[in-house]
Amino acid sequence: MASTFKSLRELITDVGSAAAASTSKATIISSSPCLTTPSSGEPRMIREPSPTLISPDSSDTDSGQEEDQVTSKASKYRLSLEEVDELMGAIYDTLEIEEEETQLSRHDQMYEALGKKKARVFPIHKVLSDLVLKEWSEPDKKVFFPKSLKRRFPFDESPEAVWNKNPKLDAPLSKISKQADLAFEDMGHLKDPMDRRTDIVLKRAWDASMAGLKPALATSCVARNLEFWLSQLQEHLKAGTPRGELLKSFPMLFKATSFISDASTDSVKFAAKSAALSVAARRSVWMKTWGGDTASKTRLCSVPFTGDLVFGPELDSALERTADKKKTFPAKKKNFQRKIFRPFKEPSKPEKSSIPKKHWSGHKGKGKGGILFSRPNQDPKPQ
Repeated sequence: MASTFKSLRELITDVGSAAAASTSKATIISSSPCLTTPSSGEPRMIREPSPTLISPDSSDTDSGQEEDQVTSKASKYRLSLEEVDELMGAIYDTLEIEEEETQLSRHDQMYEALGKKKARVFPIHKVLSDLVLKEWSEPDKKVFFPKSLKRRFPFDESPEAVWNKNPKLDAPLSKISKQADLAFEDMGHLKDPMDRRTDIVLKRAWDASMAGLKPALATSCVARNLEFWLSQLQEHLKAGTPRGELLKSFPMLFKATSFISDASTDSVKFAAKSAALSVAARRSVWMKTWGGDTASKTRLCSVPFTGDLVFGPELDSALERTADKKKTFPAKKKNFQRKIFRPFKEPSKPEKSSIPKKHWSGHKGKGKGGILFSRPNQDPKPQ
């Protein structure tokens, strides 16, 4: 029994020493400026992002799965997740975004690893959020293309390029929908007005998506060239290139960053417009479930989009203005045709003159071979 307790005591001692070693190792590895090593029994201070910039919480399991996927195969991103965190820290320092400090008790520290982590998020300026809401105010409006768009984002304008044209309806479907004798592309016809509206809105959504694709492609091209230029500048600095020659390259670097700023703003604008047009198409689809007039349906499809519901508060306001003051769609009135009632008349009997007279016939009740009503054969019988 004594030997058993002795082995148990040694096992507990080994576990305690291993836990202490892992704790000290974690303290050495952890070098984040947001965390401070707790002293003996004192509460620890931790800096957290501002509540106005907090993104939806992500659990540790989700982040662990993402990290496993990234490490299991070659990542397509140039920056790792740790480098993204460093970049966010630099942005917060540049924009002077203050992070709140919360005091963790010893009890909170025990369950800190099981809780949900709060991470920094990209701050969105009010100018950009107002730009998105402006595009959402008229969701079904056609996309506006400035004249300088082609010069600012020059691409090949050949008809073979997919993003330069809106897809046309196939000729077989055009022939079926229009019941035409000959088949031509983009000649179809939809009978329902809301179906026609949905088709038009979806075409505009395509135009907005392709318009946003060009600034995104241009931004990717310029950003990667800018990365190469900066690497070249770093090599020249290490090689001791004269200061005057180095300063000559800075204007081009600033132009590249300015181009990225302008192109990213256009991408936000076209992306917001594409999202608004997709909502307008959904509205047209759901308006088919209501048997109202086409003008009312079209007006409801054009109300501003607020981002929460497909129609939003404008629909409630429109329903409150109806006569019954109920937030329900008014039932469509049925057109009853007035029936003319006539007194019931018995079928008239035919007049006597119209009834054909029946002549007495000797054949009635007699066989066809009776001799009384047939003449004798005139042909003399041979003797």
